[in-house]
Amino acid sequence: DFLRSTSWLKFQPDKYQGARKTKRYFEGWYYKFVSNPPPPDRNDNRNPNNNNNNINDASPPTSMAVVPGVFYGNTSTSNESHAFVFVVLNGERQHYYRFQTDEFSYASSH
Repeated sequence: DFLRSTSWLKFQPDKYQGARKTKRYFEGWYYKFVSNPPPPDRNDNRNPNNNNNNINDASPPTSMAVVPGVFYGNTSTSNESHAFVFVVLNGERQHYYRFQTDEFSYASSH
């Protein structure tokens, strides 16, 4: 916080940088989430397929990347301009959700 209160740190990557931009601009933020499921209970006898000798039967980690962002085309009224949320599940399944730019908002810095 000290650096932010001085003029030493001009670029603040956690803050939206394009407040005055209306054309030819892209900004997005990358967030990655990884969940490691707990290993199976070796003493659970309810599962008839439970093999207490197999130590490699844990489920693989689950991951999700989320990229919210905004894109402005070549003109301020471009049909290309849009806000979006891009989601990738386990590095395989991809989903792109497109929104109007007027649905994009951000918290102004204090």
